[in-house]
Amino acid sequence: MKFVKMVCLTLCFLLGHLSIVSGITPYRSAIHYISLGRDCQVANELKESNLRDGAYPLDWMVSPNFFGILQAFKEDFKYFLDPAFLVYQVVHVENTYYQFFYNHFFPVEQPVTGIPKILPNYLDYLPSVQATQGKHIQRLLDLLSSKDKIVFIRTHSTPHEAQAFMNMIKEKNPRLDVLLVIVHERKDLIGDWNIPNVLNFYASQRCQLANWWSREEWIHIFNKIQNWLSLQAILNGKPSS
Repeated sequence: MKFVKMVCLTLCFLLGHLSIVSGITPYRSAIHYISLGRDCQVANELKESNLRDGAYPLDWMVSPNFFGILQAFKEDFKYFLDPAFLVYQVVHVENTYYQFFYNHFFPVEQPVTGIPKILPNYLDYLPSVQATQGKHIQRLLDLLSSKDKIVFIRTHSTPHEAQAFMNMIKEKNPRLDVLLVIVHERKDLIGDWNIPNVLNFYASQRCQLANWWSREEWIHIFNKIQNWLSLQAILNGKPSS
């Protein structure tokens, strides 16, 4: 048994080294990486690393309240763009039902200086936005009823929130093959959270943009995720695609 574990760890080390040196991402072809927010950082980094295979509803928005995410999933995003819950807040449109902030969905005025402002007549563009986001939502819902591997990634969340999400997602589809990854900056949360299929990573290196974590930090995290997936695939005897 010790020999088998040693072989698996050695293979994962080599796979991880290969991904860093050559850009190869083992066990990726049948995996969907999906952002759960809290902001645009996750979707942006997935795009930069060529891990983003499609657009999803939570990519380009802000979701400070994680339980709004849970409610949206439970209701299949029913009120995601319901005009009854949309409020104009100048630099974003707020969904008061889920407590989401949409700062990239609607056209903006480009000021000479300062933050772009959402056009006050944003509701004129709502049908178009609903059509686009409706496709993103349906893509996500289709995956939630599929047999594909899904890796959800969320920043700034806690073990309690991670457990709540896993309980909810398994209730929707008990057979769903899902991994939840939480990236955070709390030293008190470093370590194994002892939640099946949940990984957490501490990040501290900042970049200049929007107080996000550095590109190097994200590359390291993605490599760690892929090494974990590679090890699980080897231990479970699953093919790479």
